[in-house]
Amino acid sequence: MAWLIGFFAITFNILMIYPNILNIKRSPITFVGIMNKTLVILVGIGDFLMGGYLLAIAIIDRYYGSTYCINQAKWLSSSYCAVLGVLSTIGSQLSLFSMTVLSLTRLIGIINAMKSSFYNSRTILCLCCRSNYAGKHFLIYDCNNTASSFI
Repeated sequence: MAWLIGFFAITFNILMIYPNILNIKRSPITFVGIMNKTLVILVGIGDFLMGGYLLAIAIIDRYYGSTYCINQAKWLSSSYCAVLGVLSTIGSQLSLFSMTVLSLTRLIGIINAMKSSFYNSRTILCLCCRSNYAGKHFLIYDCNNTASSFI
C-alpha cells in the first residue's frame, strides 16, 4: 500500500508543481496571487517529499522483510534511517506551515474582504515571518525535549 500512495503522491505533485511554476512566470498577477501560488507549490513540494519517504520506506520494508526485528538496531543506527527521518520531518513541516500560512491569509482575506488596503506586501510578509518564527520555536523546543529523552 505504501508503494501505491508514494507513487501517486510523487506523480500527482509533479503534475501540480510544474504547471504552477510555469503560471507564475507567464501570467502577470498580483503579489497576493504570487504568494498563494508559491504556498501551493510549497505544499506540493512537501507532499512530494513525503511521497519519496513512503517509497523509500516501502523499499526498506521489502529489503528487510521478516528479518526487520533481527536488524532493527542496525537499521536505526544507519545513515539511511537518519536521512529518511530528516526527509520526513522537512516534508511534513513544509506542508504544515505552508498550509497554515495559506489558510491564515485566506481567512484574513475573507474577514477583511471590504477593506481594499489590507493586502499589502508588508502585512503578508509580517504574517509569514511570524508563522516561520513560531514554527522554528516549536520545532527547536520539540527537538530539545526529544533529545533529552534519549540521554
